[in-house]
Amino acid sequence: MGDDKICVICNDGRIIQYVSCVECKGPVHLSCIPGNKRGKVLSKATYVLMNKNNETFDFQCAKCPTVVPEVELMAQAAQVVKNARTFKHKQQKKIISLWETDEELKKKKTQLALVKKFVSYMRANWIVSKVWPPAKWCVFNQPIRTNNDAEGWQNRINCHNKDKMNFYSLVPILYQESKLIPLYKKLLCGNKLIKRTLKLTDSVNKKLVELWNSYPEQINGKQLLKAVSEVYAESNVLNEAMCLDDEKDDVSE
Repeated sequence: MGDDKICVICNDGRIIQYVSCVECKGPVHLSCIPGNKRGKVLSKATYVLMNKNNETFDFQCAKCPTVVPEVELMAQAAQVVKNARTFKHKQQKKIISLWETDEELKKKKTQLALVKKFVSYMRANWIVSKVWPPAKWCVFNQPIRTNNDAEGWQNRINCHNKDKMNFYSLVPILYQESKLIPLYKKLLCGNKLIKRTLKLTDSVNKKLVELWNSYPEQINGKQLLKAVSEVYAESNVLNEAMCLDDEKDDVSE
């Protein structure tokens, strides 16, 4: 860029600072760039710095035809295609102002922020946590237990008295329960203590065991998760149908 060039806009070759058109490769003086009054598009200081760092300022002059004649390109209107230091920052500012004014984009940005926060929480507390690592909460190939298992003993105690139980009524019941502890211990040690399960629950457990045994030789992780979700979806539909039948029976009575 050290020699004098003849500008394709003003046909003058007295100014040595110029940029080249990306189409015709012709030189254009900095002062001939439309909108570059007082260096608003490309100042001399920026030009020198870009030239020193071998950076490019792509420019399309108004004399070069567009690819689609009926469409007025933004590059021709502003005479600038891209600039590593000036135009790039202007485009970033336009992008930022777009999501600030567009309600749909603002909503999506808020949703993405919430999802990111949720994923960070799950990773910190359930994936890399030393308190609850995956080995402690993973239920793969484990017998399914619900809150009914944990509350079964309490439900049996409540059956003795449906009304609010006072202290003097509770003590004798707890005493009788304490006498059964040695028997429960023997049954547990001999694997003879079983529980009654619903037919639907038993069917779900059998299907899950079959899927667990098929992994990973016959199905992969993605297929396993999809199959398990289908099992529970079918179970929920049947369970809801059973509840509706029970409600109809109660109404008829």
